[in-house]
Amino acid sequence: MLGPPFFKRWQSVRFLFPERGKPAQNSVAAGAKPCYNKAKIKELLPFCQGAGGSPFLQRSDSMNWQPSTIAAIATPLGVGGIGVIRISGPDAVQTAEAIFSPAGGKALSSSRGYTAHYGRLHDQDGDFDEVVATVFRAPRSYTGEDVVELSCHGGMYLVQRALRAALDHGAVLAQPGEFTKRAYLNGKVSLAQAESVMDLIGASGRQAARAALAGRDGVLSRKIDGIAEALIDLAAHLAAWNDYPDEDMESVEPASLAAALRRSLSECRALLGSYDAGRILREGVDTAIIGRPNVGKSTL
Repeated sequence: MLGPPFFKRWQSVRFLFPERGKPAQNSVAAGAKPCYNKAKIKELLPFCQGAGGSPFLQRSDSMNWQPSTIAAIATPLGVGGIGVIRISGPDAVQTAEAIFSPAGGKALSSSRGYTAHYGRLHDQDGDFDEVVATVFRAPRSYTGEDVVELSCHGGMYLVQRALRAALDHGAVLAQPGEFTKRAYLNGKVSLAQAESVMDLIGASGRQAARAALAGRDGVLSRKIDGIAEALIDLAAHLAAWNDYPDEDMESVEPASLAAALRRSLSECRALLGSYDAGRILREGVDTAIIGRPNVGKSTL
């Protein structure tokens, strides 16, 4: 069984970036054991994947991302019992506080996460609705940011007026899917989990909903992560064994290496093979019912 070696942090950089981090000589300093940090390898590996749309690369680029505070109507437009305005971002609580007057007098800014507050919404023309404001504190929210959800009475006029009030106090109108995008950028969900959110919303049957919920729970992501970790372990072990043949570490046997690669390949093929079944659950099957007139096609 191949186990991951342990080589120094600079060695993991050398493995991933051959032009950087090279030691002065191809040997380990006296008394120092090679040290491999798999977490660091996983952190650095995406930068080697090129600019071909790697989701890991996109997430790493978000380190320099300065988010604004966004707001949007989170429920379908129309007449109903409740309409929800969601506000997310660094100033979400302050934005909500500017348009919400709590009945108990306690400011939202002093409220803990997972708390609900009854009060009134107001704009420059005065109070216009009784609402419940629910506060979620970062990072324990859907987006990983501070979030406030304003539950208004349903109806197009009230929810649109509430949204306009939030926008007038510094929030920016959210783009379609931006709350889930921020959840991904903040490490709350993987790409597969983010895609599963829309699959769950659009599910038209029990099996489709079950599959989408499994994806949202990270079943697919964990399988992919497991394959990636196995391949990273193999690559790191092979690189360390090749660089330090004199060190006391397990040699890389071709048969063991081939068997491990075959296992990973088999797992990849199994995932690819499940794609068609998943697409049928999501999209259904287009079927043509063909026959002579008046034989029961419409009844079917």
